[in-house]
Amino acid sequence: MLVEDCIIKRQTYSGLYFTNSNLTITGCKIEDNGSYVWSNRSGIYCSNSNLEVRRCIIQRNEKNGIWTEDASSPTILNNKICQNKYNGVFINHCEGIFIKNNWIYLNGDGSFYPNDGDYDSGVCLKNSISPAFIRNCTITKNASYGVYVALGQDPCLINDIIQQNGTGSSQDIFSENGIGGVYASYCCLENGFAGIGQDNIFCDPCFVNADINDFHLKPASLCIDAGDPYADYGDETDIDGQCRVAFGGTAELADIGGDEFAPKADYNKDSIVNFIDYAKFAAKWRMTDANISLDDNDIVNIYDLKLFCQSWLWHAPCFPLYEMLAEQSQGDSAMATSTELVEQTPAAETVEAPVIDASAVAEEATEGISEPVSDEQIQILIDWLEQIWQADPEIQDTMDPNDYQHFIDLLREEIND
Repeated sequence: MLVEDCIIKRQTYSGLYFTNSNLTITGCKIEDNGSYVWSNRSGIYCSNSNLEVRRCIIQRNEKNGIWTEDASSPTILNNKICQNKYNGVFINHCEGIFIKNNWIYLNGDGSFYPNDGDYDSGVCLKNSISPAFIRNCTITKNASYGVYVALGQDPCLINDIIQQNGTGSSQDIFSENGIGGVYASYCCLENGFAGIGQDNIFCDPCFVNADINDFHLKPASLCIDAGDPYADYGDETDIDGQCRVAFGGTAELADIGGDEFAPKADYNKDSIVNFIDYAKFAAKWRMTDANISLDDNDIVNIYDLKLFCQSWLWHAPCFPLYEMLAEQSQGDSAMATSTELVEQTPAAETVEAPVIDASAVAEEATEGISEPVSDEQIQILIDWLEQIWQADPEIQDTMDPNDYQHFIDLLREEIND
């Protein structure tokens, strides 16, 4: 059975309830379900079933966001699971458990009533038949615990950010078996970890703005290029639909957490690198500005131009329901951000076609740039910029022609100096 591209809300029991089934749920918004006093009221409830949940927003449900039990096999991928009253994900007596590339946050209301399945956690695993595999998830700001293990098999956690859960001292991971059996590697945790694993980091993950639930990574985050170097990510994507490892550094490693860091050259964060970003770059030419410089020396120069060229026309792939996935969970300001992202994304299609050849020139020109930069390489970059500028009059509307010409003149001075 397939449930696709639906809005399921304000059901008196669970939003979706099924037993003894094979069900795939994709691209749905499942919220505000379970108003009636009944034991299984959650966003999704299943028992003795194979469940796959992809690219959904599951929020503000009366008990759990997702509740699976009775030998079910859940696969939970690329979802935002937030503000559910009990747990984000509650898995009881299940096997074949895969939870990957999710944001799981702000779950639990602080009541903590385990006898009723209320562990106030991002992920609660109870009596697991086989170890749960949790990879590349961001689990944060949940009321009591990031991951709670209520007996059963301990989980395997890889490339996860588990931070700022609980009140007072943070509760990253807790197991009633004792933490010694939990495996966690290449994770960003807040407290020390006494379980099994390696190469964990204990630091601020540097979210873009956790106050409005924007858990993308800032350029300074130590989670970037810090994931498991031996993992096979196949065709996996992050929370935005961006390929894993697509914009990694020289080591080409996945990032830790649900977000794969996007190019810094997307200065206005509209999910595309275009002349809007180029105008900001040009305005700071030869100046010191850590927010614009793309390498490590904070000076905006020819080496930053190389990196900017390499990111030209990058844009984040978008799910059909990207507006929902970009939506923040609270505040009008967050909603405004979501609308801006959706409205500006189509610009990628209007500028990409006319400059395909120019992009190929830029790739060839920047491939061999290193110190010292030759006059010939600078001229190739100038030619590339002018080819882009002249290719489409609509592009010229994004930047004042005088500002553009001034920047080109400054580049030509590089040859004369």
